[in-house]
Amino acid sequence: MKRMNLPAAFRERRDELAARLGPRAGVAVAAHELILSLDDMAKAVDQPHARPVVISVRTVVGGVLESLRLQRPAAPPPPERTDLLRRLRALVGNPPPGRGDLLRRLRALIAGPPPPVKVVVDVDELLGAVEDAFAGLDRAVMVMTDLPAGPVPWHEDRDLVALLHDLLSAGVRERPDLALRRIQVVEETLRMHRGIDTVRYDPDAPDHDGKLFNFPRGSEPGDPGLTTYEPALLVDGQVIRRGKVTRDA
Repeated sequence: MKRMNLPAAFRERRDELAARLGPRAGVAVAAHELILSLDDMAKAVDQPHARPVVISVRTVVGGVLESLRLQRPAAPPPPERTDLLRRLRALVGNPPPGRGDLLRRLRALIAGPPPPVKVVVDVDELLGAVEDAFAGLDRAVMVMTDLPAGPVPWHEDRDLVALLHDLLSAGVRERPDLALRRIQVVEETLRMHRGIDTVRYDPDAPDHDGKLFNFPRGSEPGDPGLTTYEPALLVDGQVIRRGKVTRDA
């Protein structure tokens, strides 16, 4: 299956989002539209690596926009109602201790609450940042998925543990025939499922030479009286373990 390009997938939705939001949009509106689009994108992806990435971006973007929505920048102070304040000061004069607080409260009532400030975002910059986030996460996921899997600890290799257990059981029961039978099963399993061929020395085979086997000192391939002491192991014709040849007793 071809790997999904998440930045490109978001780019297909970006123009539609920009058209709906305009060049600038309120934080609440931008958050609503963007989260809806990312939720839809998460449902549309069909690859294991893609959905968690989309959900992560959606969560981060939603949190950032929500924090912006809750931010209330200080509004500029309203112009003072100087005529009313002047009359208050004329009536109160120099306020005695404790009266200054009353004057401040009256002043706040006259001024009224500051007008609400609408927080807006630049839509193009917002959508560009989301696309960049997808690009960065996509690269990280690509690197992680390309890393080779680490070796399985031997005690977690079920086949190996089963083999050791069977051989040890045969030893405890003093049944060499059981051990031999188990080894024959292993040889067939290696060939069928792992692609490992077990090769015994054959004096009539021209390729059974020093590349496949170690020979006794002074002996050459084809000499009479030679037999297999250890088999050679091959994968796709490549020697992964040389065998050993010995003289007949």
